Amino acid sequence: MPSTKMKLLDAKYTALMQGQDDNLIMEKMELLFEERDPMVIDLTQSAEEIKKTRFQLKRGAKYKVRLSFRIKNHTTTRMQYHEVIYRTGMTVEKTKLMVGQYVPKDETQVAVLESDNWQVTKGDLSRDLNTVKSKVLDDLEIVNKSWEWRFVIRSDWA
Repeated sequence: MPSTKMKLLDAKYTALMQGQDDNLIMEKMELLFEERDPMVIDLTQSAEEIKKTRFQLKRGAKYKVRLSFRIKNHTTTRMQYHEVIYRTGMTVEKTKLMVGQYVPKDETQVAVLESDNWQVTKGDLSRDLNTVKSKVLDDLEIVNKSWEWRFVIRSDWA
């Protein structure tokens, strides 16, 4: 129950809400495919730079998402990854996945996420530009990092 935790962690919660807590540092997101090298988004860039990211994906390809991040100060419990895909302004797919619980470490930690939904669509109507809004939340449902990126679907890889 977030409200109980908020009271217990009042100072910490205030810092989180004001964006002053940098416990979770997202480094990169990778799209993993069987038939090609990963497609990488550098999450250390500004939101505007990340938004310029545009991939060409092959119709019907299945993929996984690999998140690389560092946890600095305190354990992050119930970390979640949310993704919404929009095409011509309409929501076409929503995915919410549990990433897990992670403790502070000096080195980069990695989570590989799989979903039954993660297959590039095959239809001709899906060829428009797709916009993806991704975010990582913690157990208090506070967004630690959000970013937007784009992809188009073609019959082959770029």
